[in-house]
Amino acid sequence: MSKNATLATSEEFAAILGTFPEKTTLDQDKEYALNKLNELKSKSSTIRYLTAEGWTRTRISKSMGILYQHVRNVQLQQLKKTSSK
Repeated sequence: MSKNATLATSEEFAAILGTFPEKTTLDQDKEYALNKLNELKSKSSTIRYLTAEGWTRTRISKSMGILYQHVRNVQLQQLKKTSSK
């Protein structure tokens, strides 16, 4: 970075992007994750859902109160195909 370069402020980023990403608190994340867990019935399916929504492993593990490694394992594990008989 050159000496004359300046970093853009959050307002400048918002103007460039058109919107500013909504900030959530850990309590809001926990409530959202708990609601999804009740809806989806398993931790693994909740992890997959939140991953699909773009949540990071750290955010998922903190909001669900589980280990980061658990989140990573679920994300890397391939789903088993069920045979339709």
